[in-house]
Amino acid sequence: MSLDDAARIDGCGVLKSFFYIMIPAIRTGVVTVTVISFLNGWNDLAYSMTFNVKPEMRPLTANIYKFVSKYGTKWNCIMAYGAILVLPVVLIFVFLQKQIVGGLTAGAVKE
Repeated sequence: MSLDDAARIDGCGVLKSFFYIMIPAIRTGVVTVTVISFLNGWNDLAYSMTFNVKPEMRPLTANIYKFVSKYGTKWNCIMAYGAILVLPVVLIFVFLQKQIVGGLTAGAVKE
């Protein structure tokens, strides 16, 4: 409310205040929530194994069980598949690190 009031005092209208003041103030928070939500969906193995009965509907992380059979476990394939599955998560954190930290620690107004 303080940011909106300050923008109104400076002469901004409702739309201008929203697009030039509010959207930049919440951008880091939105990026942080998006990344955390993506990671929760990416790592939710129990839900995908329980409710997705069709193997083609399961996410990539649930397909790691294809390398385990009654005749043995293909550890080299599991490690290679795991390394490939980690790449999107690492790339997201590398490229969005500044926004994630900013969204977790910053605020717009100190009162």
